[in-house]
Amino acid sequence: MLNRSPYAIIIGVGFSIAVVVGLWLALQVSAGNNLLDLIGIALLGFVPSALLVGFGAYKYIQADQEPDDIPDVDVWHQRELIDLLHQHSAISISDVAKKLDISEQDVKDAIRQLLELGIFTGDIDWDNDMLYSQKTNKLS
Repeated sequence: MLNRSPYAIIIGVGFSIAVVVGLWLALQVSAGNNLLDLIGIALLGFVPSALLVGFGAYKYIQADQEPDDIPDVDVWHQRELIDLLHQHSAISISDVAKKLDISEQDVKDAIRQLLELGIFTGDIDWDNDMLYSQKTNKLS
């Protein structure tokens, strides 16, 4: 998950600018200045304020929505997995897990990462937990 602190600060700065401009506008109107004359000047404060609050809120919310569903499996395990696939035309996920001394879920996570990166181009039979180093006509 991303650090949200900078976005919270941006939102706070935007609100602070809006409050300062609002107070200044209220003081000017109470001092007898015409509100219509001040609107243009006030917009110079409110527009950047709205942009800051909007951008900060968007990024703050987006930090929650970024995919974090594939945990990091260390690169060593990924390399070892690729080496095993080069050595065997087909191997079960449970055999890979035993050889690498990691859980089957870690093997699956590593496979998903390698797929996402475009490194693994073989086939996967998820139903039978089998990995194939080459594309097979049966699965394609």
